[in-house]
Amino acid sequence: DLALAHNNLGYTYCELGKHEEAIESYKQAIRIDPEYAEAHYYLGMCNDSDKATQKRAIKHYNYAIMYCSDDDTGFNLRVRAHYKLGLVFINLSRDRWAANEQIKKLQDLGAWKSATRLKGMILTELD
Repeated sequence: DLALAHNNLGYTYCELGKHEEAIESYKQAIRIDPEYAEAHYYLGMCNDSDKATQKRAIKHYNYAIMYCSDDDTGFNLRVRAHYKLGLVFINLSRDRWAANEQIKKLQDLGAWKSATRLKGMILTELD
């Protein structure tokens, strides 16, 4: 019943291409520790590939951002989650405003490279 073990198992399942098993492992990690930011992030990734599951992806990326620790690891996870949210808004929902909000948040964090990359994606995908 260790959240870390279930999170790591989920990651391993992803690497093996076992998508459904990965989702169940991440969900179990979150059942054990509802504020496990990394498990929320990876569960977001499992759901960000199509329109049918994009709302779940958005929800879990937002939880990951909310539950991130204030150390370097948490900061990096927060940056990655904002970036992935931006991609969901660009590629799936085609929502320029929401994507620009993620760019602003990345800029506020000082993650200029990620913010610039998302800006380029908006220009490429939405114009």
